[in-house]
Amino acid sequence: MKHKVEWPIIRGAISVFLVCLLLSGILLAGSFFFRAQMQNEYDQNQRGFRAISQKYLSVDGDERIIKDHYPRFIELYNRGIIGSEKRLNWVETLESAGKAIKLPAMRYQIDSRKIYQPDFELTTGAYNLYATNMTLSLGLLHEIDLAKLISELNKDATGLFNIKQCRFSKTNKGLETDPDKPNINAECELQWYSLNLSEGQEIKL
Repeated sequence: MKHKVEWPIIRGAISVFLVCLLLSGILLAGSFFFRAQMQNEYDQNQRGFRAISQKYLSVDGDERIIKDHYPRFIELYNRGIIGSEKRLNWVETLESAGKAIKLPAMRYQIDSRKIYQPDFELTTGAYNLYATNMTLSLGLLHEIDLAKLISELNKDATGLFNIKQCRFSKTNKGLETDPDKPNINAECELQWYSLNLSEGQEIKL
């Protein structure tokens, strides 16, 4: 027994099926496109969040560094180690100490400040380390006078120094009892150190 195929009905069903398949494909493609857009937006937001977090951590880290080290920086600045050299203070302290100790004779010479080049590797960042040579020509009653003078400089002078060398020589054969006449001549070379910005700008607080 033969059945007659209803082609109009079948064609209609096939058409509906194809339309549904096309719509499904469009919706699927749209969902992938939407997901890609959302993922891209999410990645951008994540990058922005990480950048903001990094800036916050950087600011927080800088704040901790300032909190931890700024008092020490101020101390070194007030001591004349950071910033411009305090030549007038050196001279005033030296002359005051010489009078207090009653040195028979004292002369001094201060050279210009130069960048210090140590024998070892030294990283100073945005700063340069400078050294200023001071030459002392002293007339001493006895060796202890030099120790007293250095002690007074170390205690009262604004800055940081190192004794590079000292040479002693006797002035006469006998012991001089006159406090205005030295028994020993001393030639000493001191080196004063200071830090300043490498660009040459002065640090002012």
